[in-house]
Amino acid sequence: EFQNVLREKNIALALFLNTSYSNKDPIISYFSGVDVEFCALAIPSKGHATLFVPGFEYERTKMKTTIRCVQPMKDLWKTVKQEYHRAKVIGINADVLSVNEVKALKKEFSTFKDIADEVYESRSTKTSEEVRRIRESIRITERLFIEVFKKLSRKSSEFHSEKDIAHYLLKRTIEEDCTPAFPPIIASGKNASLP
Repeated sequence: EFQNVLREKNIALALFLNTSYSNKDPIISYFSGVDVEFCALAIPSKGHATLFVPGFEYERTKMKTTIRCVQPMKDLWKTVKQEYHRAKVIGINADVLSVNEVKALKKEFSTFKDIADEVYESRSTKTSEEVRRIRESIRITERLFIEVFKKLSRKSSEFHSEKDIAHYLLKRTIEEDCTPAFPPIIASGKNASLP
């Protein structure tokens, strides 16, 4: 468990940030199960984690995660500090944070430790639930691949371009109640060597 790692390293609180869609820490969605553009996830060495989300995301996020959600007042850092004012040593994922974000954190918290290695180590060992989800996603991917292959092998295929196949896969992914990890990559003919 990640909190055990924090205790072993004498880290009172791990703090993860999403500052935009272009600068997101994947560990937030890994631990919370939700994808939020601007938020902070605080995981104390003991007790319950807290996800700080803006007001417009609060209701949606609260319904989709088991983690306690809090709406920051005006200032995110001051709200986090208010919640975790006793935390002396803060663990951060330095691989994701910008210099300006670290500066902003230093105004509220004084002592930091980079826990990037610990974060990636915790994600490398899969739980039985993660293994189940990976297997299910493989089954769905294989099923969709076979569907596309069968449709392509028909003389009157509904696919006339790579875009047609990509649109079909996106549509079917949504119908399977899934979210694609990345847009479909369809490359045939001269494009086959340029995925």
